[in-house]
This record gives sequence, structure tokens and C-alpha cells, in this order.
Amino acid sequence: MLYIDMPVQTGYSYTEIQNGTFNTVTKEFSPLATANQTVESNQTTFLATMSSQDQSRTLNTTAQVAKQMWQIAQVWFQDVADGRGAQIPREVNYKPGDQSLVIFRFFGPATVAHFQQQNELIASGSSANENDVALQVGTLGITNGCIDSESQLSFWPTFAMNNTYGIKTISEEAYSMAMGNLSTAYDLLHQCRAAVSELDPERTGAVDEVNEACLGAFQLGFGFIQGVYTESSNRSAFDITLPTPASFPPPYSMAYFNQRWVQEALGVPVNFTLSADAVVNNFMASTGDSVIVTKSALESVLDSGVGVAMVYGDLDYRCNWMGAENVSLSASYSGAPSFQSAGYAPITTNSSYQGGLVRQFKNFSFSRVFQAGHSAGAYQPETVLRIFERAIFGKDVATGEADAGGASGYTSQGPAGILNVTSEIRDPVVGPICFWYDALETCDGAQQEALVKNVAVIEDYVVVSPAGTFSSTYGNPTGTAAAPQATVSKSAAARRFKVMF
Repeated sequence: MLYIDMPVQTGYSYTEIQNGTFNTVTKEFSPLATANQTVESNQTTFLATMSSQDQSRTLNTTAQVAKQMWQIAQVWFQDVADGRGAQIPREVNYKPGDQSLVIFRFFGPATVAHFQQQNELIASGSSANENDVALQVGTLGITNGCIDSESQLSFWPTFAMNNTYGIKTISEEAYSMAMGNLSTAYDLLHQCRAAVSELDPERTGAVDEVNEACLGAFQLGFGFIQGVYTESSNRSAFDITLPTPASFPPPYSMAYFNQRWVQEALGVPVNFTLSADAVVNNFMASTGDSVIVTKSALESVLDSGVGVAMVYGDLDYRCNWMGAENVSLSASYSGAPSFQSAGYAPITTNSSYQGGLVRQFKNFSFSRVFQAGHSAGAYQPETVLRIFERAIFGKDVATGEADAGGASGYTSQGPAGILNVTSEIRDPVVGPICFWYDALETCDGAQQEALVKNVAVIEDYVVVSPAGTFSSTYGNPTGTAAAPQATVSKSAAARRFKVMF
């Protein structure tokens, strides 16, 4: 299993190293003015070694990510993959295999499509780098990813009002405002994509006219239409049953990855960064990349024969399953008519539980996972494991018993639509846990204030006093107490979109 921290400055990846202080409430990193500067740590600030936060030293478009992933993979599989540093011979088609899987949210289709394009160039002798080796991907897994904003845009207000849990998360007025701006949002989106095609077809992110057009489309589509829910519901964007500021899964890994002994064992010189401002601001505040990406990359992957497993928890608002279903049904590829005519079959997780519903034709499947949020695998680990196991080994996702390939191809049987399949509202999967490393996202206003005043009680990186409270939510179920609102910086506010990647 290979984990890659990117775009660079994410996770443990870095460009230039800087020493400084990190504020857990604002999520802002401040470099030290001098090497011997004295810093007093407190409950909001600690000494940290991080990447430079220079936006010019990281990526700003999905196309750049795809190209860099290919470069990284070439280095890894040529020089490291066999564990001895021996280079893979040029004549060997290193194939991670039909039983290989790459998992993404946002960057997946474009990355795998780029891999396939490079493989074709290598096969024809047209590769720009004569040392490149073909790298065949077996299956692309997408978990609650926003793939094509044009296909998914209208389903943000739709899902907010008419989800399968029966929760009206926003008011009729907010819903009408969002729906009333769809036409303009589509116009701006089309103008953005036309500008990209004409002026920046390689998606360098360096053409001001293109960036301006796409930022306008992003701000209306993501900032306003998608953001209506964020601003008015007081619910997690990643689980409509979870009042803010609760977060699931809890971000305990941030503390683990920032332990000195862990960093020393891994040989990393910097603190772990879950979501770097330089990256977020590049994609969300510089290029508007989210509205540029289309489903054409997914279509290319499907036509190349790579398997695709789209897996979506049905509690997630941010990249909700209704919009993703529309992506799957509107994708234009050779097997589209057969996929569109397939029905939904129950996903047999084990002998006593059906974890969701799946539409499948051959090696392309779309799964709705019950009672799962944005991080579907954290909510329903066994169901998601079964889905990917079956996809990897070319089986039907529903049972794992039928071969998905073959001359005629497997087709799932069942109803054409599943909007009428509703789920019960359960208690929130987690209570309000104020996690010190992620105070901006997980602590209520009173807890943030206590941290600023250095009067909070912290145990194992969790603020235990003052106790956290859920925000009062719009619609049912509601929280039990309102949480004061904290003031955050503009760069920190942009983090509302961080988990899209």
C-alpha cells in the first residue's frame, strides 16, 4: 500500500522548511522572524516546522496533480518498487495489475486518465521520456468525490431539502435562493470552461483571464449555492445528521502524526499538515479549479477498460450521492446504455446486513452506502471493504459471487431508481469533541475562547473543559444548545472545502 501526500505542502510533503508557530484556532502558520527568536507557547500556539506556505511552490489545477502523480509513480516503480532500488527494465510493462486499486475523491479520474494516455504513448513509442514505463491501473475507486460540478450543482439544494433521511436542512427561502441562481451559475461555469479551452487548454493555472472567469463560477456555485447549507443549517457538510462543530471521523490521527517519535521513525523533518492553506487557496481562491474539471476524464477511464467503483455514503451533503448518481448516469462512454439500463441490487455486506444499493454493468459500479457520511469507510468499514474487494477481483459488488466481466458482461438487477428507499435518523455518530490540533473545525465558540485565554482543560489533545455543545440545527433533529460563533480569518474560512480533495 502506497500513500502519497499531495499536492506538495500537504501531509508530510514540503518545499522549503521553515520554523515558526502554528495557531490551532486560526490554523495560521507564522514563520519566525529570526532563528533565535523566543516564543512562548500557549493553549493556541505551538512551535512547528512546516513547509514554506508559498503558493507559487505548489500546484493549482487538477491537470497539474495528474502529471505530478505520473512523475512520482515513475520514480517509485522504477527505483523503489522492488525494494532493492533496482530499475525496472524498459521492456517490462510494470502492471500493478488487474487487482490494483487507486482511491481518490477529487483528483482520481483525471489522474488515471493521464496514466492511460501516457501508457498509450509508451506503447506507440511516442512518450516524451524514453525512460518511462507503462503503469496499468486495475480499478479506480472514488469515495464521495465531487467529479463534475455541472452534473452535481443542482443536487446541493435538492439534497438539502429532499434527502432520503427526511431532513429539511435549510429553509424554503434558502432553497429558493439557491435554485434561483442555478441558471446564472451554469452560464458562468460554461464561460469558465470555454475560456479554459481557448486560453489555457493545458490548465497551467497561469492565465489571469481564465482564473477570473473560473473564480466567478466557483464563488457562485460552490460559495453560494453549495454554501447555503453551510451558512444556515448548523450541520456538518459531511454528515447531515451531525450538528456542528462535531466531526467524524475524529481527527485523532493529526496528534499521532505530529508525535516526535512517529516523525523520527518515518524520517520526516516537518509537522504533519492535514490541509495546507497554500494548497486550499491555490485551488479555491486562485484558479477555481473545481468548476473546470468535467466528467470527460471519467468517461476516458471507462472507455480505456479500467474498472471504476464509485462509492458514496448517503449522509454526505458536500459530495452527495444524488449528484454523483447523476454523474454516473450522464457519463458518455461505450457501455453507457447498458449501465443506464441496469437496476439497483442490495449490497450483501455479511449474512445479516445489507449495507447499501449498487448499480453495475461489467466493471463500472455506483454504490450508495447506508448510514455513511463523507468518509464512508469510517462509518461502514465492512461494507466499503466488501465493495472494493469485489471491484478489485472483478466480481459483482452486490454479492461478490458473479464474474463482472465476460463476453456479455454482468448487469445488476433491480429498480431503476432508489430515491424512495429511505433510512431512519439515528443519533449522531459522535458527540462534540473539541480536538486541540483542529480547534477551528471541532471546537465551539466557548471552547475556542477558553483556549485563547489559556483557561481550557486539555487531556490527550482533547478540550474537556469547558464541555462542548452541539449547535442548534435547522430542521429535525435539533441540537440541545447553541454554540457561540468564533471569528476566523478568510484563509481559514476557505477550509470549508478542504475535504473535497
